Order: sequence, then structure tokens, then C-alpha cells
Amino acid sequence: MRTVAASAFATPLLFTGAAPAITPDPWARANRIAAHVRGPKFPHRRFDIRSYGAVGDGVTDCTAAIRTAIRACHQAGGSHVDVPEGRFRTGAVHPLSNVDPHVTAGATLLFSTDPKAYLPLVPTRFEGPGHGFNPRTSSSKTSPPTALPSQPDAGPRHDLTPAPVTT
Repeated sequence: MRTVAASAFATPLLFTGAAPAITPDPWARANRIAAHVRGPKFPHRRFDIRSYGAVGDGVTDCTAAIRTAIRACHQAGGSHVDVPEGRFRTGAVHPLSNVDPHVTAGATLLFSTDPKAYLPLVPTRFEGPGHGFNPRTSSSKTSPPTALPSQPDAGPRHDLTPAPVTT
């Protein structure tokens, strides 16, 4: 394509020669790439969270049991952490390398609605840098500060009223 300079911009001229080459079908390219992708392979071991103290009654806090099962699986070189049928209450869960979580049919992880279950605050990048509550699953390895210097009353706001303005 030929261009003509006009001030600081280049303006393309219409090309009247042969038709441009047709680009290959992007789906065909995607299929070629997908044919070479291989999923991860895990050792044939299973780590049932009940073996670490989890109770699927929907009442008992299973956070420590789930974290212990994930850590044990990771330390053993990785494999599958099974969440069997039941309702398991938990706070933040931190995935580790080579751990394949498997939630079976009929199993439910009930994440806590208590913001304290997601402390300490961790670095976040949602709508700009800052610190926020630990997400339900997190792989952060940093040690975040315990308080926000710019927001001494930091915490989630669940109402739609405007925050008070201080001067």
C-alpha cells in the first residue's frame, strides 16, 4: 500500500492493483493449535478433604481441613483434591502448584459471607492498584499490610448510599 504524508499523519492511497491475499481461516488455525495442546498430567493419587477433617453438613467450618488437604497434596508432588458429595462451608482457599481440585456431583463449597474470613488484605489490581479483601481463591505469595493508610475504615460496602465525605 502506498502512502502520502500529510502533516504528521500518513494517509493511505487506494490500491487499484490485484486483490489482497485472503487471510487463512482463523478457526482452522485455532484447530491446528488446539491439536498440539496437551492437558496437565497429575499422579494417580486422591486427597479427600474428609480425611483432613472436613464435614459436609453445611454448618461446620471446613477451611482448615481444605487448606490442609491442598497443602498435603502439594507436598506429595501434586494430584487431585476431592470435594465429595455434601455442603462444605469454607473461607478463602489458596490453590497451590500441581493440585487439581475436583468437586464431585452433589458437592457444594459454601464460601463464607463474613469478610473476616478473607483477611489479611492482599494486593489487588481491580480498577487500579490498592489492597482489598482476600478473594475466595488466591495464589498471592506476598505479605500484605494489615491496614490501609488511605482508608482507616476499609471494608466492603454493600449498600448504595454514598460514602461520607471528610475534609
